[in-house]
Amino acid sequence: MSLEQQKVTREWDAMAGEWDDLASGYRDWFLQQLWKETNYVTPEARANLVVFDFGCGTGLLVEKLRQQVAKVVAMDVAPTMIQYLNDKKRAGDWNNVDVYCAVAAHLDQAPSDVGTALEELKGKVDIVACSSVLSFVPENDREATLQVLASLLKPHTGTLIHTDWPMSESHPDGMTEESAKKMYQKGGLQAQTTKVMSQVKLGGDHVGDVFVGVASRI
Repeated sequence: MSLEQQKVTREWDAMAGEWDDLASGYRDWFLQQLWKETNYVTPEARANLVVFDFGCGTGLLVEKLRQQVAKVVAMDVAPTMIQYLNDKKRAGDWNNVDVYCAVAAHLDQAPSDVGTALEELKGKVDIVACSSVLSFVPENDREATLQVLASLLKPHTGTLIHTDWPMSESHPDGMTEESAKKMYQKGGLQAQTTKVMSQVKLGGDHVGDVFVGVASRI
């Protein structure tokens, strides 16, 4: 794990205890957006889907998704976040949820069960959900990360839903249409839509702009 990734991991771990309170409103918006962007899937058909939640944090999205789809596979680099999620899984008996702590770009350094599980998932995932996570992946690891995520998706029908901070004065490293499309292409994905949505509820009384990207496996 690079020094940059270690720094990001520590920062996310430090927020684990308050993350549910901070992000529940945004989670609800993201879930609504996910189904809007995959409106080709009927509510009845959702029950058969396999969803991969990349950057799952404490499991806010997992908690909702698991009630709507067949299986959720959740992964994050922050062990404290994952601990909170595993506590929820045990307490709620979430039988259709698998949880892993690993760095996607460096699966060779992950426990063997993680690599085995992701190898078995290749080509079987309907939706990869990336809620405010890809911009935090170190730039040197983004291509490899996207390649891993793309490999999990079903060919031609698998869809990646990606939200992040849009580039602005306060977020100079944020996403743009150009940077997102380049990232998707290097990962083996084809951009479907890229846009910036305004006045999104980010949590509490906070609203702001959100970059939304949708891509499919080539």
